[in-house]
Amino acid sequence: MNDPATSTNQKSNMITLIAGGCLTVLFTSLCMLVLIVGRNQIAVLNGPTPTPTLTPVPRILVHSPSDQSKVIHEDFSSNKNLWALYYDPGKLEVVNGKMILQSNVANNYEIGTSRTLAPNGGRYYIQADLSTDTETSDPYGLLFGSSRSLGTYYMFEIQPQRGTYRLSKYNAGHWKELIPATSVELNPHPFSNTLSVYFDHGKMELYINGSLASTYTDKDFFQSRDLGMFVSNTGYRLLVDDLFLYSEK
Repeated sequence: MNDPATSTNQKSNMITLIAGGCLTVLFTSLCMLVLIVGRNQIAVLNGPTPTPTLTPVPRILVHSPSDQSKVIHEDFSSNKNLWALYYDPGKLEVVNGKMILQSNVANNYEIGTSRTLAPNGGRYYIQADLSTDTETSDPYGLLFGSSRSLGTYYMFEIQPQRGTYRLSKYNAGHWKELIPATSVELNPHPFSNTLSVYFDHGKMELYINGSLASTYTDKDFFQSRDLGMFVSNTGYRLLVDDLFLYSEK
């Protein structure tokens, strides 16, 4: 007859063996998992560096040149193109990849122009990203067809707070409104708006954020081709980024 104590001991030994086997399998599995994870981490660290996605330049350029004209990019990394004030007093700086323009006289325009950057043909394209350091209801924008000696230029202006744009012509003290204030969808402060002008011997195409806003033909157009930006009042600063330019004969 079996001794009850002996049977109990045998069952206890069996349970101990089974438990020990389970622990061994669990420990082995854990070690293998740690090893696999470690190898994967090492592979990631030693693997090739991911290639960053490059944004095409220019970012919009809605009107590409019809010939092989070179697209000039002004990134405002320095003042190599000699940006300067058109009127006094005001302030113009080229810092941190932006041209910053402000007027120091209330209700007076201030213009910033380049002494070296201008189209050299009768057909040209200008594009720039414009924003302000604070929200404003005053207009600002892109200036083209300018001549300091003749006192002439076109002004392509926007007012994001009011959601309008306008095209004006200034000729030696006389203003002419070519396109009156027109409603358009504009990005609100602090986002930038991209203004583009394609000029073809007086025929103008105006683009806002890549979309055609309007066209206009000036039969008595300016032959001068200097370009710039402008503000119309104090209380805010214009921030200009990534200007693109090309010209055709």
